[in-house]
Amino acid sequence: MHFDARAAKLLQPSQHFTISDCQGLRLEVSTKSRSWIYRYKSPVDQRMRQVKIGTWSERSAARAEV
Repeated sequence: MHFDARAAKLLQPSQHFTISDCQGLRLEVSTKSRSWIYRYKSPVDQRMRQVKIGTWSERSAARAEV
């Protein structure tokens, strides 16, 4: 898994960092937190969905992948 913590720290609010080795996993930055988000296309209705997995400070990139 390729995750660059230095690049993630430099992100500004409303920006995101996509994890290249794990399709659908991204780190999104808001004014208050940095959250792990998993985005996927629903097999039922083909719409994009997303689920918050946790925050970056609480969950590492390796744990977000699992």
